[in-house]
Amino acid sequence: MTDVTRRGLGRLAAGSGLAMGMLGLPLPRGAAAQGSFPDHPIRLIVTTPPGGNVNGIARIIAEQFGRAAGQPMIVDNRPGAGGTIAEQVVLRSPPDGYTVLFSTLGALVTNAFTYPQSANNARDFTAIGMATGTPLLLMSHVSLPVRDVPELVAYARQHPDEVTFATSGIGTLPHLFAERFSRSAGVRMLHVPYQGGSAQLTDVLAGRTKIVFESQFNGIPMIQSGNVRGLAITAERRTTQLPEVPTMAESGFPDLTYTFWTGMAVSSAVPEPVQSRLSELLNQALRAPETAQALGVFGVEPMAAVSAAEFRALLERERAAWRPIAEPIAASMRG
Repeated sequence: MTDVTRRGLGRLAAGSGLAMGMLGLPLPRGAAAQGSFPDHPIRLIVTTPPGGNVNGIARIIAEQFGRAAGQPMIVDNRPGAGGTIAEQVVLRSPPDGYTVLFSTLGALVTNAFTYPQSANNARDFTAIGMATGTPLLLMSHVSLPVRDVPELVAYARQHPDEVTFATSGIGTLPHLFAERFSRSAGVRMLHVPYQGGSAQLTDVLAGRTKIVFESQFNGIPMIQSGNVRGLAITAERRTTQLPEVPTMAESGFPDLTYTFWTGMAVSSAVPEPVQSRLSELLNQALRAPETAQALGVFGVEPMAAVSAAEFRALLERERAAWRPIAEPIAASMRG
């Protein structure tokens, strides 16, 4: 086919769409996705500020996504209010697939239970795919006289409300996970929330707070410092990076096996063919050899093997699991 023929067909196709619009007839469902999507840059709305791990992960995936799509994916950080600001940016944008949310648990699961201004994530968003996954580490400062999870549970039962646990803020995953652990273990611990960043990790290293649930990426250097012990990891099996750290299942808490994930979603009003195209592009980006290598720096793995349908089913299970933990926290925040 000559370039002239291609241009002619392009004008014909464009003219057909214009004619249908002038006649008041709807364009064919998913027309934007048929060979032309995307035809300009896509915005990736990230729920966290620049500089953190989630932001770094988002930028790696955005670069590979742009290569797969043939159009750049531009990272737009919109932190604040647990991710609800980013939610609103996506939902207030045209539902054409050119504005995509990149989030962890908050915006896609727990915000609906903890933030009154949050969207109804089950109704308003459709997940297009899980991006990455990594386990959490349960760690304690060496001044706490415990060397494993059973000893921590025994100590916390003997000293209710004395063991302090640090988190990056109220309603964050480390907070929710610590509360879930406390319920499962039948203990009461004292929450010490911080305002994001790494201040909570600094205080655990210094012994000002005693335990923390944190990503493997941040946890490994803390353990290597000698100031912190690794008590357990939420992975299904021990990791090669920390073979001496037992799993939560080995420690007596199989219900606390967990993957800390990141994922992408769009407004549910985006046409299904566009959603499918975005899922395909995400999968291509995750399967690129460069992606796994770059993500390894952050201690996370690309989750290309998890389909969009499987990720959506996971979100439904997550909402059911976290709701009884998150709602009492929200009630206490409202006072």
